[in-house]
Amino acid sequence: VVCHLDPYTLKLLNDYCLTLGYNDPSESRARKAKTYSQALTQLILEKLGKKAQDMPKTRKGLELFRLRAIVKEITENGGMTDEAAAKHMTDRGHLPPKFVLNNTKPTRSERVWTVEDITHLKDIEKVKSKIKNLNQKNMRGLVSTNKKKPSKPKS
Repeated sequence: VVCHLDPYTLKLLNDYCLTLGYNDPSESRARKAKTYSQALTQLILEKLGKKAQDMPKTRKGLELFRLRAIVKEITENGGMTDEAAAKHMTDRGHLPPKFVLNNTKPTRSERVWTVEDITHLKDIEKVKSKIKNLNQKNMRGLVSTNKKKPSKPKS
């Protein structure tokens, strides 16, 4: 991703990075890209606030959101029952949510959707909660202060 900034905006971004406690981005090219990414991520999350928590930011979250959209379409707009929707999802080869969330590959016999899978995906609050948890786990590793740990004294 390339981002063209005028000198004034670049100075503001540098100052913001330092305010957040990140290392000086002008130290190295690699550090600059990482620091700017972290600062922009922080700005976006602050700006979007609550909305940002509901948007999937991980592969698992995106897949869960996609599955929910399919289930919503076939049950609400397509008029399928939960049983028919479970059979439809199984027949189409979609991974059941538990395998998406656990990042495991099911055997052929385990690829069967249940009515419970459909029910959980139809509950938007449960899906949002799962996505929020996935986002928070992901953000713990993504947004850090980038400060080096003090080295242990040599004995």
